[in-house]
Amino acid sequence: MNEGELFRQLRKDRGLSIRQVSDELNSVSFISKFEKGDSHISIHRMERLLENINVTIEEFYYLRAPKAEMEMFIGFSSILSYMTGPYFAYLTRIEIINNQNNQQDFEKKIVEMKKLSAELNKEIHWQKYLQIFCHLLIESYKANLLASEEVDSQKIFERFRVISRPVVSYLYSVENWGVFEVLLFRLFQFTFPIETIQQLLTTAVSRTEKEIGLPLMRELRVSLLFSVLTSFLNFRCFKQSKDTIEMLEKILYDTEDSTNSIYMLLFKGWYQIITDSKEKGIEKCQQAISIFHILKQPTLAKHAEYLLEVILQNRENPQEYMMFV
Repeated sequence: MNEGELFRQLRKDRGLSIRQVSDELNSVSFISKFEKGDSHISIHRMERLLENINVTIEEFYYLRAPKAEMEMFIGFSSILSYMTGPYFAYLTRIEIINNQNNQQDFEKKIVEMKKLSAELNKEIHWQKYLQIFCHLLIESYKANLLASEEVDSQKIFERFRVISRPVVSYLYSVENWGVFEVLLFRLFQFTFPIETIQQLLTTAVSRTEKEIGLPLMRELRVSLLFSVLTSFLNFRCFKQSKDTIEMLEKILYDTEDSTNSIYMLLFKGWYQIITDSKEKGIEKCQQAISIFHILKQPTLAKHAEYLLEVILQNRENPQEYMMFV
């Protein structure tokens, strides 16, 4: 498949017309010729076109590669991921604000997140969704500033679901997900109804498997499974939690991914704490913390200790204390 044909397929998968992806650099006429193979394209124009359909250039050339070359990609899938594009630059900035060391300084985070959100243009496809994500984080910071007696988790999540509806609609509309769609699911899933998470999780995992040669997709597969596991555990969906734990164990088996394997031990402890044995669950969590200490990973050990505190609070008061990763 040549570049024009692949671009056309990706554009149509996302339900976009040529006019919707055209701009001052790529006219409707030029895109039409390019898709038919009647026009050559510069790398600068290609990057702009791909940005307009939320596909990175790395992913595009991965999808364009013949089967033999994809096997080569898989062989190098342990290499750290890197993706170009302004979307990833903004997402990094959002994560820096959200992960600031002082977890309690929510007022400062609100100010910084509002400032970043104001830079985004909702008329641009990918920026609109990042702006929605900023809005959700701001709402979550505000909720954390409330006194415990003022917290109404049901109303908070109802509001989250209203805010994230455009994202749900978009994800259901895309026939073949790429990195962008998997990332959107990873970011927003904590706001979705459980039934929606279950339905879209199948699509997300399937797509990460099809593009497993892309390091970011490999990382996203584990990351999104941990993410949805927190939702299932928070809302006491025990069967879904158990199924996700089994899926994670299968994926992590013999991968030399020690960090995620240790976190897997911690999450299995959480499952035990809220299902059958608080003592045995705490023991598993303490084992995970001890391993981090043995491996001289104090930051990870401190994070795991914090997670255990929240897990125990969640067991006693699941409506007030929730943990999302």
